[in-house]
Amino acid sequence: MFEELPAASLDAAVSVSVGSVPLSPGVVMLAFGGPLTELDPSSASLDSADGPVRPPLSWLRLPDSQGRLLLLLAKAQPAVTPGAVLHVADERGLADSVQIVGEAGLPALLGTTDPATLLAVLRFIAAKATGILRLSGDGDLAQSCHHLAHSLRTPERTALPVALCSHDLVMWRLPDGVHAGAGAHYALGRRGQRRVAVDGGTVILPGRQFEGGYLLPAEGDRPIHLAPASGRLPTLSDLGRRKDPQSLALYRRGVAELARRATTEESAPRLLRDLQLLAPVEQSQHCAAPDRPFGAALEMALSDHAGGVFLRGWIRDPLHLIARLSLHCPYGERQLALEEMLRFPRPDLAKKYADAPHGGIGLRPGFALHLPDGAPLPVAQWRLRLGLTTGDTIDLTAPPGITHVQSARDAVLGAIAPAHVTPEIMARCIAPAVERL
Repeated sequence: MFEELPAASLDAAVSVSVGSVPLSPGVVMLAFGGPLTELDPSSASLDSADGPVRPPLSWLRLPDSQGRLLLLLAKAQPAVTPGAVLHVADERGLADSVQIVGEAGLPALLGTTDPATLLAVLRFIAAKATGILRLSGDGDLAQSCHHLAHSLRTPERTALPVALCSHDLVMWRLPDGVHAGAGAHYALGRRGQRRVAVDGGTVILPGRQFEGGYLLPAEGDRPIHLAPASGRLPTLSDLGRRKDPQSLALYRRGVAELARRATTEESAPRLLRDLQLLAPVEQSQHCAAPDRPFGAALEMALSDHAGGVFLRGWIRDPLHLIARLSLHCPYGERQLALEEMLRFPRPDLAKKYADAPHGGIGLRPGFALHLPDGAPLPVAQWRLRLGLTTGDTIDLTAPPGITHVQSARDAVLGAIAPAHVTPEIMARCIAPAVERL
């Protein structure tokens, strides 16, 4: 694999045929100078008395004030040890024999101490270690890179720990100006490295692995130090219970990042469920005053424990003020059509609205709906948003919806009076939910 790096300021490169630095017992980096910087990596052949250099091979071309510097990252093998002679050629006719010379470290190999260049090389190593080389857990490689990143550290490039997202996951708040960017971000610890997502100026990583480590950002000229916690951190649940905007914003970012990971990390859905269970319970809200021109309630929104949700409630709308409905949770919203709701009588509400000035409860105010794919992630409480013809919106909050499987099953079976359970309601709402429970 070959990458082209945009120009950055470089000091004069060390003039050697092929310099080499071992990054770990299993990985070595070579630097081709002089005419060999014009080598075509896509057709290059590298042979020695010990045989050809075995793949995988990753290339990076660096600008240099005296020409160009071509870097090769490879697995350690006899053909790339100091003293070995390499026979280098490509399909364009370039051919030469060079001896490998050991260098003291990456700055000496590159002939520069320019922070932006060294960071670019660190990012290149991290990308290949977590990719084609499959060496994200190589502790010696991580230690070498950590040592170089530490030499580039500046106080203003420090991320502060702000919350504990699980028994080990820590959220760091990044310095101002660090965002998702156009490229990948890599976390560098003393014993490993990994590709990570940055969202809203925060990053979540295993604390024990990466405290005191570095984030290699997609943009910028220096790594970001992941400062260790100086005391007990608040949990993500603690932030969710606070009232200040900053804490709530961090809480929402943490939940959003865990939701993103839930599709690829086995532990994320369980952690989301636990956070939802410990989140502050909102008081159930409904719109039920008889003197209002409409009314509604979301009385039940229960997980079916298989990615779906069962809904039950009622709507009173004699003047047809409700134009649209949407179901909301911490991970987004879903538009609902009034026509897809299965309706049934609610005689328990008839007396309350018998003398309502704008009209009574109607023949079938009750509704039930099972959304088999409505809850791919755990949701503690749901909200039903009513969109009125005037553009106004009303939010209705259901009671907590994560319960024990048997409790959820009993609740669904008892959600509608038997006399009002039609074959369609049974087939489309109750039976599918109960089958999953």
